[in-house]
Amino acid sequence: HRRIFPADLNGCDFVPALLTYMTTPKRVGLIGGSGDVLQRARQALSNHAPWHEFVAIHDGSFKEAESARVVEEVARQRLDILLVAMGTPKQEMWIDRHIRPDHARLVFGVGDLFDFMAGEVSQGSPNARSLRFEWLHRLRQEPGRWRRYLVGAPLFAARVLTFALGER
Repeated sequence: HRRIFPADLNGCDFVPALLTYMTTPKRVGLIGGSGDVLQRARQALSNHAPWHEFVAIHDGSFKEAESARVVEEVARQRLDILLVAMGTPKQEMWIDRHIRPDHARLVFGVGDLFDFMAGEVSQGSPNARSLRFEWLHRLRQEPGRWRRYLVGAPLFAARVLTFALGER
């Protein structure tokens, strides 16, 4: 029989928890957010886990043609962990196209983590999050992103279901 996993394992919850429990100092690179958000997120992460070194590599406003320069900087920084906050699915596609195993031992697409850490956007209440309704809180906060929550999420769920049923 199946049991529901109780934790909400999105990057915004998982990554700060992971950084807290990793007691050996790590070098953590950050890509994404706007310039100001990136710097404030770096500072908030440094305050959260001061034994790690957080390196703001580049904000998320670069063009695809500039990716090679950003990746060169990633390689130069000799990172243990790389956090990429460009939004889904852009960050996953960018990581897939540009990041190699030798760039960092762990690479995470972290969505809005930098916005949360910088105080730009608030997360939903613990109750809304435990019931998996944080998206409703986010929709109220950012009504301009309605397509993401009202069209994109159901479309994604339908594609996953179609794939899962096709695998049987």
